[in-house]
Amino acid sequence: MFNRVFALLVVICTGFFLAACSSHYVAVQGASPETVFNDACAGCHHPLPASSDKYFSLSDDERNAGYIAGRILHGGVMMPAFPHIEGEQLAALSHFVLEHSVEKTK
Repeated sequence: MFNRVFALLVVICTGFFLAACSSHYVAVQGASPETVFNDACAGCHHPLPASSDKYFSLSDDERNAGYIAGRILHGGVMMPAFPHIEGEQLAALSHFVLEHSVEKTK
């Protein structure tokens, strides 16, 4: 019984967390990509082990600005969408992510 209640609480809390950090974020006009990343992304995306400035491990198919922009706008399974990051800020943030990524090992 305790396990079911605990699991339900985890699901509910996760839902509230994801809802709180997604579609309502609006970047300050002219904010740097690093600032946008720190404000919107760094709460979930931490540096990879043995690296202070690499946050993502991307496959060849994922290593392009178009793919990353789509993930930012539409989210994913565990990632909320950020529809208010758009235009030049979206492009700059996408390139920031690429610059701070490593190639996924197979």
